[in-house]
Amino acid sequence: MSSYVVDGWSIAVWKWAIDGVLYTRTITILSQKQEKTSVQLKTQPSRFGVEGGNGRSWVIYVHEVIKILRFPKESVLDQLFFELPCLMAFRSKEVTTWRAEWINFEQEETLVLDAKKKKLFTVSLSRTVAKHAEEVLDGRSEGLVIQSTSSAWRWGKDKPLSNVAVWYKWHKYTSQMDLWPSPKDYSPIIGRPFAALMYMKAHGRDYSAIPLLQRFLRHDRPETTWDYVARLYEPQDVKDGYDRFQNFVEKRMENFPLTTKVKV
Repeated sequence: MSSYVVDGWSIAVWKWAIDGVLYTRTITILSQKQEKTSVQLKTQPSRFGVEGGNGRSWVIYVHEVIKILRFPKESVLDQLFFELPCLMAFRSKEVTTWRAEWINFEQEETLVLDAKKKKLFTVSLSRTVAKHAEEVLDGRSEGLVIQSTSSAWRWGKDKPLSNVAVWYKWHKYTSQMDLWPSPKDYSPIIGRPFAALMYMKAHGRDYSAIPLLQRFLRHDRPETTWDYVARLYEPQDVKDGYDRFQNFVEKRMENFPLTTKVKV
């Protein structure tokens, strides 16, 4: 393993070889320093997101994510940090740039500034998110929905918070919870695949819903959405897959008697 620092980001790189092929895994550790505390936030792709093929496959512990959503927060504002990724498939940057003037409460729609495509998309507005956004806005119709509550935030109310702020909110609450596999495995990254999985489950995993999910995730092509959905699993899917493998191997082993003596 080797590690280094780039622009304040700690990077750890693992390298190993299998049959002459070199594999690498990179884990980025984010740090937010405050006056009295230092909070370490890190991604854990080895447990949730498994690198492979054209992208990352996800094992989603649905009940654990729901526990996080239902865990008491200090404010309605804090709740939005969790609901926007999990109920509306927002990325961290999209959470911080969401604006009041983009929301149409009557039509239950909102604009979102896609963090990758750098353009606005119209998406459906979750009723739960709408209710909490109205509470946060408290009659305000302009500006960022999520604004810093710190008087020390020197950029002003219309400067979006950083992605680290979203990660910090997740870390703040998940670190207080008993989660499987562990609290550090849950970050805003899990929100988008969780939302996609729940969308498909709500439609009975009917693949005719792919065009609707494509719009929900803001993908350019339906093939991208097909590929995305194909890499979403629940723990039972993994268990069923392993059981099939195990039964297959055991049946083949029945044809070969156990070795009772070992020749030296």
